[in-house]
Amino acid sequence: MKRLLMFFWVLCCCIDLYSQKIYVYFPTLTQSIAIANELRSSFPEHDVLVYGKAVDFQRAVADRQDNDIVIGPGETMAGLGIEGYTAVKNGSNQMKYLLASFEEVEVNSEIIVAVVNTIMDRTALRSFVAEVMGASPRSAVPTGKLEDLIPVLRSSASVKAIVISEFNKDEVMRLTQDELVIRELGQSAMPVAVGDKEKISEITKILSNYMKVFQGGVEWR
Repeated sequence: MKRLLMFFWVLCCCIDLYSQKIYVYFPTLTQSIAIANELRSSFPEHDVLVYGKAVDFQRAVADRQDNDIVIGPGETMAGLGIEGYTAVKNGSNQMKYLLASFEEVEVNSEIIVAVVNTIMDRTALRSFVAEVMGASPRSAVPTGKLEDLIPVLRSSASVKAIVISEFNKDEVMRLTQDELVIRELGQSAMPVAVGDKEKISEITKILSNYMKVFQGGVEWR
């Protein structure tokens, strides 16, 4: 009888282990399949789900279990009521957002800006831009890749600046040969994660191959 009970206990533990899922969401994950495959290779015992769209992520995590691992942008996770570890880099759990332009511009409700893909989802990003610039969210053109938005900034008569994260700064300056004027706009939350802290750190190392925010390492607190 004891052996039978032990067998069922082990079986239940195994079922629980194999039912664990890893949810990863960042709007910049254009290589979701490649990332998912790499994570599955490192965590074959988990069901790995990688998302690049907020609505898909929100629907998926609504059914998450307590032992699942979830990693996403701080603003998005807060909006879903998910609390956990926060990524800390260079001693800060906040990420700076910058305004880049070829000449000094006045930050007001009239300025039209382009927004480089960041770790915030589009809804949160538009709200953030509106808050820090005193502008309507409609004043920000759709987000895009940095290499695509630089030519727009050079040639457009209406788009006067681009919003970037601090982790895009070096690349922006390289692409524009240090011609841009950079000023700080404000700060937003770094990524948040829930679940096994050790595994979260391992996942982050893989994500660092694709996301600047994790490059150089972060500490989860």
